[in-house]
Amino acid sequence: MTDLQYSKDIDAAQKSVLETLRGRFSPEKILASSPSVALKSRIPALDTLLDGGLRPGCIVEWGLPPGRNGRRIPVLFLRGEIPPTVWIHSNADAAVYAPAWASCGVALSRLFFIQSTQPFKQLRPLFLEDTFKIIVIDAPKRCSKGDLAFLAAQARLNRQIIFLIRNHFLSVGRGNAFAQLRINCAQHKNGFYNVNLIKGGRCGKIRLSNSSIEY
Repeated sequence: MTDLQYSKDIDAAQKSVLETLRGRFSPEKILASSPSVALKSRIPALDTLLDGGLRPGCIVEWGLPPGRNGRRIPVLFLRGEIPPTVWIHSNADAAVYAPAWASCGVALSRLFFIQSTQPFKQLRPLFLEDTFKIIVIDAPKRCSKGDLAFLAAQARLNRQIIFLIRNHFLSVGRGNAFAQLRINCAQHKNGFYNVNLIKGGRCGKIRLSNSSIEY
C-alpha cells in the first residue's frame, strides 16, 4: 500500500468548518466516543513503547518522510470507533482514495479531511472548540513557536490529541518543547516498519512487521 492520500474538496470547509461539521455530532456523541484514558493502536509492542497509548491533552510529533509509508503508523490510532477526527493537509492537488483508508480500519464517517496551507490562521475556530477530539496537522508549511504554544494550550484545555506530522525525520538534538511525544517512522525496504520514539514514553526503537499492523 502506498502513502495515504487526502481530499482537495475543501473550500466550504475552510470558510465554515465548524458550522458544516458540528451538526453531525451531538455533544453526547462526542463525549461518549472521546478517549478518556489513552488512545491505543491495538499493537501491543507499540502501545507498550508509548507507555500505554496516547493521552488526551498531548501533542504527538511524527517524523514521516514522504515515500516511506510512515503514515501507516499514526493511522493505527484512528481505527474503529474513534471520536470525531479531522485530518488537515496542505496539498491542494491530493485526492482521497477511500478504499485505502477503509482497508486500514478507519471509520470514514468519523474522519474528515480539510486542505489548508495556513491552518493556524484559516482554521483557528477549529482549535478553539472541542468538536474534534483528534486533530491531525499534516506537514504544515509554517508552524512557529507561537503556533506550537497555542496548540499545546488548546490540547490541554479541550482534552484533545493533536498529531503534528513533519515531512522529515525529527532531530534528537533540536527538539520540540511543546510535544509530549516525538516519533520517527518509516518502512524498511524489507517491508517492516521502524518506529523510533525519541521523546516521551519509553524512549527506544521497535520493529513492526507489515502483517502485524494489517487490519
